[in-house]
Amino acid sequence: MKDAFVAHATGGTLPSRLAHLDSGTGEFHIKASGADDAVAVKIGACFYDRPATLGLESIVGVITLFDGRTGQPLLLMESAAVPRIRPAATTAAAVRHLPGAGGPEPLTTGARAVCSSSWVANDL
Repeated sequence: MKDAFVAHATGGTLPSRLAHLDSGTGEFHIKASGADDAVAVKIGACFYDRPATLGLESIVGVITLFDGRTGQPLLLMESAAVPRIRPAATTAAAVRHLPGAGGPEPLTTGARAVCSSSWVANDL
């Protein structure tokens, strides 16, 4: 996590790209970025009538991680998992590496707190 933040801050990441596609009653958002060794592509489908018509959430998506050198897919995950782990990972990085961050006080509460505590307790 720390290495990714440093790479981004020092220009060591690829430029992000965004695309949008309207589709009937919904829309798709495509986002891509990465570094030379890994590229992530997120596709989100936003169909706001899904809760009423299908009983499903209005937004659903996937994230695919590719090897940036070979194009080989490495990981496919449902995108709703990211908001559950990203705050924990970034909090852990801040607690470990920012000057003056002395401990777990800035952690969140609830279900995210369990995840945050786990990330802080382990090396990033």
